[in-house]
Amino acid sequence: MSDFGDDDVGGGRDDVFEEEDVTEFFEPEVAEGDEDQDQLANGEDQDNIVVSGDPSAAANASRTDKSSRDKKIPDEERNTTPYMTKYERARILGTRALQISMNAPVLVDLEGETDPLQIAIKELREKKIPLIVRRYLPDGYYEDWTCEELLQLGHRIGSTAAMTNNERHAAEGDPLLPPRGLTNPFEADATNFSSVATATAAAAAHDHDHDDNADNRTTAQRLRIAIPCLLCFFCLVVGEALLTTPVLQIRENLICRAMFPDLLPSGADLSRHPLCKSNRVQVELALVNGWELTFMLLPSILTGVSWGIAADRHGRMRILQLANLGVLLSLFWQVTVYSFPDVLPLRLVWLQGAFLLLGGGASTYMALLYTIASDISSEAYRATAILYLGTAFHTATLLGGPITYFAMRRGARFAFGLGIGFWVLVLALTTVIPETRSDAAVRRARADALQDDADATKHAWWDIRPLVWDLVRQTRMVTRIIFLKNATLGILLFSTIFSTLGKAGDNLKQQYAAKRFGWTMAETSFLDSIKGAVSIILTAAILPAISQVLLAKFRLPPIIKDWWMTIGSLCMVVIGSACLTAAGSGGVFIASLVIQQLGGGYEFAFRSMASEMVDSSHIAMLFTAHSVFQLVSEAGAGPVLATVFRMGLDVGASESAKA
Repeated sequence: MSDFGDDDVGGGRDDVFEEEDVTEFFEPEVAEGDEDQDQLANGEDQDNIVVSGDPSAAANASRTDKSSRDKKIPDEERNTTPYMTKYERARILGTRALQISMNAPVLVDLEGETDPLQIAIKELREKKIPLIVRRYLPDGYYEDWTCEELLQLGHRIGSTAAMTNNERHAAEGDPLLPPRGLTNPFEADATNFSSVATATAAAAAHDHDHDDNADNRTTAQRLRIAIPCLLCFFCLVVGEALLTTPVLQIRENLICRAMFPDLLPSGADLSRHPLCKSNRVQVELALVNGWELTFMLLPSILTGVSWGIAADRHGRMRILQLANLGVLLSLFWQVTVYSFPDVLPLRLVWLQGAFLLLGGGASTYMALLYTIASDISSEAYRATAILYLGTAFHTATLLGGPITYFAMRRGARFAFGLGIGFWVLVLALTTVIPETRSDAAVRRARADALQDDADATKHAWWDIRPLVWDLVRQTRMVTRIIFLKNATLGILLFSTIFSTLGKAGDNLKQQYAAKRFGWTMAETSFLDSIKGAVSIILTAAILPAISQVLLAKFRLPPIIKDWWMTIGSLCMVVIGSACLTAAGSGGVFIASLVIQQLGGGYEFAFRSMASEMVDSSHIAMLFTAHSVFQLVSEAGAGPVLATVFRMGLDVGASESAKA
């Protein structure tokens, strides 16, 4: 009996309820290999798909009876926004970083990088991420976009015109973007990406910096910067041309009067006087000019990169105006020496190099103009912007000769004063150019300045240790950024020495043509006009058209496009130089010169390519370093080319003697 009066066995009078076997509905197990076969049947790999769009439709996609392939919208009928959203960018970088961390094949050159997220960012920058963005629509249908399509089309849209406010609000309300109140965008998706949460947060931070670095200026704002920049470049080159010839004439007259004070009438024109063409006068003139070049190059070589770093940190316009002021002070010093020849010896013009320590001189000025052109243009159109600066340079060079000729007819001092006037005009133009650095670059510069202020210690005014330490620190930074962190960029900059060495031989071409074909020096002057005309057509029309074809038709990334343009330009230079060497007549020589000049876009394509290899906060440092390499090459080009030319004449003479 039990405690309740019932029998323990038998269950009392009530009917015994017998439990029925529970029928469990289990999903049929997927046989090994069936999942892969299903993916192959659908022609896709789910691991390489990033889900976007309507979250409900994406979550229900796997529960529908209809095949996923039947719900795919054909590529030609896709109508969602053809650019990558911030949400998609973060998802892509996080997914790709996870794949790379699991030893997935990497599609870019690592260059020593080991962080999976940084590798993914580099793949995204070079448009080589092998992922597909699947955008689900509310009705369950979806569109597939490759990363390359979204990056290429989005870049083209962004570079064609800036978004208006209405367009921006429409984009923010796009169904492809996550809800505004969603703190974690991955909560809206049924797929679990918790393992890449850290990578996604870092990717979002990178995307924020990417937006700050992007150029969101309107066309009118860009023109407001570009037009004064082009005018500055034009006036600078014309001003340099106006100063060269008058300075030679003024110095020759001053030396001649100093050596023959009793034989020359006062106030007379000495430009054709035979005494002024004597060897004594010409030797002294060559000495003054030769050492002047050395004293003017040294400040730019020693301080050029430092001023470039300052331009990255404190702004382009400030350093640009300081460089302009330094050039004007050096010109005013020349005026002072020329105005008081009885008191100040002519050789005191060598001291004008001291004023170029302020701003780095004309070479730094030109480097900063290239920097401004790089700041206001996107990667795709950077080469075109720099090419237009080249057009302004060649146009000014071509017009500088006639302008100088007519100015010299009114006197050397008038032409010299007109050249100074052009530099004053350049200074006035710089006051209307706004700052061109990106917001991210400004923030980084401010953070660096605050860090330097926090680390700084007070020293006596005569203590040079802080200056030495700053010089060492800047040298280390330049070495790390240009040579160690990116060895390819360092090699490219070093190659500038040899390209500049070749350009320095232009004067020898005239001398070679005069000797080879029996021309006079006056007759060889038309070679400069031919080169100038070809260069203008090249930089204004031919190379910009080639750049757009490579971008639009061949869809090359900007840096690859610039690389091909650089290689093509160098090939034209090599072919033209070989033809010049073998030219047996004047006509063939001129045709060869045209072919060689078609490679004149090398420098501009090179600058554009190099600017894409460094962060935007170091562009000015890069271009000033490039100018320093050019100046070093120019300093040694004269003796080297003169020696080679003399050796060539000796070889030619020996061959003629044998014949």
